[in-house]
Amino acid sequence: MDNLANKNNQYSPSSLARVYTQLVAHDLRNKLITVYGIYKDKSKYPQKGGKNSGCYGGFYYDALVDQTVGNELVLKIHRNLKEKIKDGNIYSFKGNLENKLRIGNEISLGVLFVPDQILSEETFDGKAIRQRDEAGLYEKKKLRTGYDVDKVLLQLFHSGKRPRIYILYGNNGIVDSDVVSALRGAGKAYLLRDARISFANEDMIMTELKKMEGHSDIIAVVRGGGSGLEVFNSIRLANAVLDMKVPVVAAIGHDQDDTLVKRMADKAFSTPTAFGNYLREMALGVGEDKEVKVCDDVKKQGNWGIVLGILIVIGMLLFLLGRN
Repeated sequence: MDNLANKNNQYSPSSLARVYTQLVAHDLRNKLITVYGIYKDKSKYPQKGGKNSGCYGGFYYDALVDQTVGNELVLKIHRNLKEKIKDGNIYSFKGNLENKLRIGNEISLGVLFVPDQILSEETFDGKAIRQRDEAGLYEKKKLRTGYDVDKVLLQLFHSGKRPRIYILYGNNGIVDSDVVSALRGAGKAYLLRDARISFANEDMIMTELKKMEGHSDIIAVVRGGGSGLEVFNSIRLANAVLDMKVPVVAAIGHDQDDTLVKRMADKAFSTPTAFGNYLREMALGVGEDKEVKVCDDVKKQGNWGIVLGILIVIGMLLFLLGRN
C-alpha cells in the first residue's frame, strides 16, 4: 500500500518518516563537523525511574551540554574514547551526526553526535562561566528599553483601559490570597488572569511566559519564600525574561531572597504582598489624579465665572453713567 501511495507522492506517517530519515542520514553521515560543550557522563546522573547509561554495541549514550543555555545533545561515544574524557570538562570533538527514528504513538526523529576525535580539552570553571553569563545578561538588560511598568500602567489608565495583567503562580502556592488581600478591592481596576504551573521546571515556566505574551500588557511571576527558589537563578530563565515583548514583574520569595530573575525583571518586589500593594496604589493614584483634575477644572470654571460677573457689573455701571 505504501509503495503504491508513493507513486502519487502520498505517504503514510511511518513511510514518510522512514524516507526522511534515509535522506537526512545520507546528507549527514559523510560530513565531519566540530562540536564543543561540557561533557556529561550519564552514568553519574541516574534518571528517576530509569537506569544508568550502559554500553550498547561498544557505545555509550551520554550528553554534550551547551555552555550558554544548558541544552543537551546526545553523545554516542565509543568506549575507547570515553576512557579518555572526564565528566564536567569542556571538549571540542570532531565527528558526524546520526539520526534516530522513533515510531510509537508519536513519530519523532532524534539527532546524535558521534565523535571520533578529541580536538581540545579544558577544565570546566563553573564560577567563571557563571560570572561571564551574568555579565552578559546585565549588558542585555541595559538595552531593554520601553518596558517601564509604571508608564505602561499609567498610559493604559489614562486612556480609559483596564490593564491586562497575567500572573503566574506555583501549582501549590497560596500567595494569590496575599495579592488579593493587598489589593483590597482595587483589583476591579485591572483585568487579572492567572495560571498555575510547576515552578520546579524552568522549561515549563518559559513556555508559559511565551504563551501569555500576546494576551497581556504585563506579566507577573509570583511565588512565596522557602526552598526551591534555585530555578529563579537560572541563566536560561533570566534570558527568557529579557526576551519578552511585554514588561515582566517578579515578586519572588521574601525580602532577603535575591534571585537572578528578580534582577532581570522590569520591576521587582520583595514579596507577593508588596506587589499587591503596588497595584492598589497605582489604581488609587490614578483615581486621585482624575479627582484633582476635575477639581482644578471646576476652580478654573469658577474663576472665569467671577471675572465674567465683574465685567457684567462694570458694564451695567458704565451704561447707567452714560444715561446720566
